[in-house]
Amino acid sequence: MKVFEVLPDEGRFQMIGDAGFAKKYPRTNAKNRLFANWETLSLPVDDPSKARGDFLFFPLEYLVCAAEVNDAYAECVCGDVQVLPVRIQDDPAPYVFWNTVNYVDALDTEKTTYRAPPFRSLPRDWVFKPSALSRPMLFHDIRLPMILLVVTFGQASNDFYGQYQKRRAKGLRFKLLWEQ
Repeated sequence: MKVFEVLPDEGRFQMIGDAGFAKKYPRTNAKNRLFANWETLSLPVDDPSKARGDFLFFPLEYLVCAAEVNDAYAECVCGDVQVLPVRIQDDPAPYVFWNTVNYVDALDTEKTTYRAPPFRSLPRDWVFKPSALSRPMLFHDIRLPMILLVVTFGQASNDFYGQYQKRRAKGLRFKLLWEQ
């Protein structure tokens, strides 16, 4: 089992966050991660001259992809994301916004070491509770909700990370945080 942080590929264009987004779509509470009353957004990109990837990163914790890319990954993210329609600046193709709704108490706070006192900085050495990560998934740890994480059981598996590698998809990079 491996846990990766999902990050943007800086060489490809990404979405620009909107200051009003968090106010318009607040997280209502720890148990309700779904966005209600969604209106299709039109999202600008940071640098249209950069190459487009299969996945686009929307700050800080969301992914955007073309509708056909979503269809290819639908089975391996089922239950982990809320899929919502969006438009991309100057592109008539249909896109979707992935709101990761899977929040897990997975970080082992007793074994994890931090750069500064716990919960005031990011972990230096991440340790997760294997019992909390019983399946491949896209998720956020409840203590670090701004970081998008993925659990995989190997590159050959049919999970998000395995499919991303197999399809040689573009737009994201994965930083290994922990391996068991």
